[in-house]
Amino acid sequence: MPAKASIWSGYRWRIGLIGGICLGFSGWCLYDGAVRYPRHNDLYDAFVQLPLQESILRKWWPAVAREGNWQANPGPWVEAYQKLPDLADAAKIEALWNQARAQNRWPDLKTLMAAMDRVRADQHDAFLKTQGITSVPRFRKRSIDVMLQFIMLGVTCPFGLIFAIAFARTFGRWIASDATGLTTSWGQHITYDAIRRLNKGRWAKKGIAVVHHDGGKLVLDDWKFERQPMDQIVEEVESHISADLIEPASVQHDAAADQKGPTT
Repeated sequence: MPAKASIWSGYRWRIGLIGGICLGFSGWCLYDGAVRYPRHNDLYDAFVQLPLQESILRKWWPAVAREGNWQANPGPWVEAYQKLPDLADAAKIEALWNQARAQNRWPDLKTLMAAMDRVRADQHDAFLKTQGITSVPRFRKRSIDVMLQFIMLGVTCPFGLIFAIAFARTFGRWIASDATGLTTSWGQHITYDAIRRLNKGRWAKKGIAVVHHDGGKLVLDDWKFERQPMDQIVEEVESHISADLIEPASVQHDAAADQKGPTT
């Protein structure tokens, strides 16, 4: 009985979903590595390089100083902070700062960083609004952070493209049987007298049968293709070849010879 099995929609959308997720994640990595992280670092550098302004600190520091019993005049510790060598080295900053504040009534480093944030926000409130930024970056993104985005892009993008191409190729793909043999949408025509072996070693458990013919092999898979028509196609092949060419499910074969692969 003639039959035609098209690609099963469940298989098509599964590989489409995987491809979409991989490509979406790749796009996210590309955006982070090429746009968001560099912009983050540029913003961080711009704010870190701004000096603390004593005039702005004087507006709100006295009340804080009274609560912490610190110097009401921020001038001395502002000057000391600006002389610290490496703003990117938090441990070094804290060690040097603690040495200085031990002999002075200066704020601790946490309070100091809060002061810096307040000053920078006050100085650049308009800039923050124009950039759509709600907070000042506290740390710089490392080179390895940027590199990691491109590494993940390089890993996921090829997989996404492979699955996306496979998804696109499923449309209009089919296998059919008629009185003369098997025909595929990709141009194969296998006559029944050209079939040398029908391997059903994985048919019972996995729904995979392999047709070995003079030009190679054709995989009949009822997970990729619609099940009922594919079952009919296998029955059609069995009815047109001799029984000694059919290898039943109980027979074990070399898996490498019949491994599931591209239908050619």
